Amino acid sequence: MKNTLASCISILLFLSSLTAQSVDPDFFIPVEIQNAYAAGTRSLDGKPGPAYWQNHSVYNIKASIDPVGRKLTGTETVRYTNNSPTPLHQLVVTLLGDLLKPNGIRDRELPEDLLNSGVELEYVRINGAETDLSNRRQARRSGTNLFISLSDPLEPGATLEMEVAWRISLTPNLGRIGYTDSTTCFVGYWYPKISVYDDIDGWDTYNHRGIAEFYSDLADFDVALKMPETYAIWATGTLQNAGTVLPGTIYAQYEKAATATEPVTIISAADWEKGLNLNGGSWHYKAENVPDFAFAFSDHYVWEGISLPLGDRRVRINSLYHPETAEQCKNVTVWQRDLMQFFSENSPGVDYPYPAFTSFYRTGPGGGMEFPMFANNGCPRRDDRMIGLTAHEMHHTYFPFYIDINEKKYAWMDEGWANFMAYRATAALTGQESTDRRQVFQKIGLEKTLGTLENIPLLSPAEYLGS
Repeated sequence: MKNTLASCISILLFLSSLTAQSVDPDFFIPVEIQNAYAAGTRSLDGKPGPAYWQNHSVYNIKASIDPVGRKLTGTETVRYTNNSPTPLHQLVVTLLGDLLKPNGIRDRELPEDLLNSGVELEYVRINGAETDLSNRRQARRSGTNLFISLSDPLEPGATLEMEVAWRISLTPNLGRIGYTDSTTCFVGYWYPKISVYDDIDGWDTYNHRGIAEFYSDLADFDVALKMPETYAIWATGTLQNAGTVLPGTIYAQYEKAATATEPVTIISAADWEKGLNLNGGSWHYKAENVPDFAFAFSDHYVWEGISLPLGDRRVRINSLYHPETAEQCKNVTVWQRDLMQFFSENSPGVDYPYPAFTSFYRTGPGGGMEFPMFANNGCPRRDDRMIGLTAHEMHHTYFPFYIDINEKKYAWMDEGWANFMAYRATAALTGQESTDRRQVFQKIGLEKTLGTLENIPLLSPAEYLGS
C-alpha cells in the first residue's frame, strides 16, 4: 500500500512539473512516429517525408469458381518490389480465409456450419523454387499469416516473384462477404496477399480475428475469373473483355451506359428469365493502385449503369440488385451518381480517383462493407438510410483506400470520416438533416465524452480496443 501511494505521489509530482514548464511537443508523439520523422519518411504536417517509400505488388490471378459446390480454385503470380532501404529476409503472406478454420483465433464464436478448412495451399514458389510448406525453417503458418524464409534476402530496389496455387470454400453470408442466396455471392478476402512492410512497424503481422479491418499496400491487379456461362461477374476495376463475355444486345447497353447521364439497364430481370447465356470463358478485370480486389456473381441480379463526367474522363457507376428489391433500389443508380459528384466537388473536394464504382445491394437490411471500387451493401427500406449507406461505403474510396490508411490500427480515421461525410451527403441529397437515430445517438455520445477519461486518444490502435 505504501509503495502504491508513493508511486501515485511521484506521478502527480511529475505531472505537476509538466504544467509548471514548457512541454516538449514531441512528448506526446509515439516513439515509432518520432523515429519515422527522424528517418525522413514522415513529416509533422502529415505529408510523406522526403525519404518516404512504399513497397508494391503486381498480381496476375486466374481463378475458377464452382457456384454450386461453393469452391474457388486459383493460381497467382505476384511480382513484389522492395522499395524500402532494408534487405528483407522473409516474406509475410496474409491468408485471410484461415480465419474460418476450426482452430482459428477469432474475436467472436462462429457457428460450426460457417467453419471450413481455410486456405488450402497446393504450392508456393519464390523465384521458381518451391517452398517446402511442411518445413518450419522454410514456412510457418500462424493465425492468418504465412511466414516464408527467403534463401537470399530481397535487397532494396529488387523484385521477387511469388507463385501460389490454392483452394478455398466460398462462405455463407458473413455480412462482409458470402452467399446472399443460393446462386449469388460476394467474394472478398479470397487470394493470398503479400502483407505490408512499412517504415513504422516493419512487417504487418497482426492476425485478422474478424472485427478489425485491413491494411494493404497499393497494388496492380490483372484478374481472370471463370464461371458457368449462366452467371455474370462484377469486380474491382474495369472489365477488359466486355465484347467477348456479353452478348450483342447486352454489350450495346453496356457501351451505352459508359456515357449515359441517366440510368441504363444493362441486364434486366426479363433478360435472365428468358434464359440469358453469357459467352462463357473468363471475365477479365484490371485495376491499378488499389489495396484489394473483390468480386460478386449472380445468375439473376439486375445490372444498371450510368456515368459521371469528371474532368477529361467519365467514371462508370453500376448498381446490382435482386429483382425482388426493385422498388427499394429504383433510385440507387442516380443517388450513386449524385453522391460521387458531391464528394468530388464538396467533401473532400477531390475528384473520385478511380475509373469505376459498383454498389451491390444484397437482399435484407444491414450495413455495408467497402472494397476498392466496390461496395457490398444491405438494402434498407427507408430512402435516407439507403442514401446514407451508399454514401458511407462510397466515401471509403477516399478513406481508407485512396489515402491508404492502416485500418487495423487506426479504424477511427476511415470510419469516422465516412460517418461524417455520409451525414453531410445525405443532407445535401435530401435537403434535410438525417433523422437516423444511430447517427444522432453517436453525436450525443461523443459530445458527452469529449475531454473526459472515457474519450479514447485518437492514436489508440484499434487492435487493442476490442469490440
